[in-house]
Amino acid sequence: EAKLFRRALNDPQSINGGMNWYRANIPPFDQINATHYWPLTNPKTTVPSLLIWGEADQTFVSGFIANMPEYAEDLSVVTLPKTNHWATMENPEMSTQAIVKFLNNIKQKRQRERK
Repeated sequence: EAKLFRRALNDPQSINGGMNWYRANIPPFDQINATHYWPLTNPKTTVPSLLIWGEADQTFVSGFIANMPEYAEDLSVVTLPKTNHWATMENPEMSTQAIVKFLNNIKQKRQRERK
């Protein structure tokens, strides 16, 4: 996984997106308070959500995955075998297949609801 990560970050600007996410979502340490903690008390989303999880991921343990339905009412979980934390980089083919299938299912569901 480390070799894959180093290759993905070979271009110095490739990390900009991730760093900008942290800049936009995490306040300076001296300004953090209880409203910044995650998860917040009883947060929920009704938006169809897809979690692609590598079974060898040591960042998000399976207990975390098991609790996700408490936060996402319409959750699909795809577990990729022999895959670590960076599932989309380590296993792009299976990740893409999971995303396409997820989006097609949403599209089909919405088409049925319109009829």
